[in-house]
Amino acid sequence: MADRSLAAELRPFERAARLSSALVWAMRGLAVGITLTLALALASRFGVVTVTLAAWFVLPMAALIIGTIAGLARHRPLGEIASEVDHRANLRERAITALEMTGRFDPLARTQIADAVEHLRRLEPLETFPPRLPKRWSIASLVMALAMIPFLSLSLPGGSGARDRSAEIVAAEAERIEAIAEEIERESVADSGEERPAAAAAVLREIAAQLRQEVNAERALASVGEAERRLSALQDSRAFDAASALARVADTLDRETRTRGVSNALDRRDYARAAREMSQLGPRAAQGSSADRQAIAEALRQAGAAASRYDERLGQALREASERARQGDEGATERATSELNRLGNESRRQEALERALSQLQESRQALTSGREGSGARPSERAAGADGDDPSAGSGAGDRGGQGQGQSGGQGSGGQAGDGEGGDPSSGSGAGTGTSTRTTDVYDPAATRARQVQVPGGDFDRPTFGESEEQSDSADGEVTVDYRSVLPTYQERATRAMQDRYIPLGMKELVREYFSSLQPPGVR
Repeated sequence: MADRSLAAELRPFERAARLSSALVWAMRGLAVGITLTLALALASRFGVVTVTLAAWFVLPMAALIIGTIAGLARHRPLGEIASEVDHRANLRERAITALEMTGRFDPLARTQIADAVEHLRRLEPLETFPPRLPKRWSIASLVMALAMIPFLSLSLPGGSGARDRSAEIVAAEAERIEAIAEEIERESVADSGEERPAAAAAVLREIAAQLRQEVNAERALASVGEAERRLSALQDSRAFDAASALARVADTLDRETRTRGVSNALDRRDYARAAREMSQLGPRAAQGSSADRQAIAEALRQAGAAASRYDERLGQALREASERARQGDEGATERATSELNRLGNESRRQEALERALSQLQESRQALTSGREGSGARPSERAAGADGDDPSAGSGAGDRGGQGQGQSGGQGSGGQAGDGEGGDPSSGSGAGTGTSTRTTDVYDPAATRARQVQVPGGDFDRPTFGESEEQSDSADGEVTVDYRSVLPTYQERATRAMQDRYIPLGMKELVREYFSSLQPPGVR
């Protein structure tokens, strides 16, 4: 009877000890859970794993619950409880001694047990085992939680480094790269004998697929940089000489009205049409007057001399065409047409590579800055393709001062002018200075030596307010306020830059230039 009474008195102390132990183990579990979450956050920061927002709270809470259950489930023998009660309540080993005497029936044992039971009844279990949080584990949990706050703030929606925002940027760049790949593949169908555009499209599709599976901006940036290096290796240094040779041919043939059709086609980067125009020069010379033959032959001779510096084969073909045209040979320009086709194909392939490299360059800038880059949307880039674009504008004239616009081709305006093309805003405007073909502005090897202008004529003139003025010059040309046409030229120049693989600093310089032209209060 006395034995059962002693055990019954120790049971409340055992439950109080379990509660106290549960608090200790709960804080241990919380500290471990926060530590694991912090480690995962660091790994996620370096792109090793991906941690969702729910994991920041689920993992510590799960560890807390597991620790609590472990503390409550921990079984402690009565001997250990009795010894701890003696120590905490200063019972001088009454409880542990009485517990050791259980099962004995001598008077001394019964007296010892009765004395222990009496002292235990005077004690409060929760005062003997107070439910307190362990100090060291609480401090450790607090420190870990504070260390986790910066990582948590970066993962919250709207944070400066939100992973959702980073994933959006990576996905957007993947879409743009895929659009350029499709565009280059469509163009390469007409040039099946050349592997470089197809290889460039394959690289773009590969990097686009990688970006779709990647949410970490740092790793995506490394992938884009590697793809950019691979595409750079596909470039052919001869393409720059080809562009320079074609530019010189266009400069020279533009001086003669009879050969200006070739020049206009080259200005629009419509190399197929330029070849057709070249093939027609022979019959024109043969069927024309002596003056026509001499003019065409001289223009071809000068074009050959200008092109020889960059491409001897084209130069030789043009000189040969000059001699045969002078003699009235209808097939005079056959070889020159073939060489023009060759250089046109090289230039077209180089332009495709540059569009691909430019998109990777823009994507790299967007990923670096942590926001969407200034690159064009896929639809805008598609509108800025080669001279086959129906909105491409072109023209030639003799007015001084000009403005420039391009949508895959070439459009420029004199003091007042209009480009030939479907886009009503292409090539009109006012300006002063010297214009160059858009591709050559950023290519030092292909700088043009002439102005490409559009004569005055019918065009959609800007709408003027009452305070705006327009005046007629001495030769009858209408001068318009540059502010009326500045947005058009700014859009065309920006679009043209986006398709060229030039230093980002130069692109930014052009943007700043147009920004400086904005009227006060508009910048």
